[in-house]
Amino acid sequence: MSQEENLATDIVWSIDDIAATINRTPRQTKHLLTKGQIPGKKVGHLWTARKSELNQFFQSESIRAENLR
Repeated sequence: MSQEENLATDIVWSIDDIAATINRTPRQTKHLLTKGQIPGKKVGHLWTARKSELNQFFQSESIRAENLR
């Protein structure tokens, strides 16, 4: 698989798709995105995110939570 194909499958378009990826409601996801609490960018009127960045973000949050125990 080429780098372009990897990038194309890594990008998630729309709040609904991002919400499904992170197992949250679209409303929760929009709030998290607009507050900058999860990685994503607004392109025109659509929100976009990379699955790899979301996974990395939640893994680091999980590790941080484990270290607080």
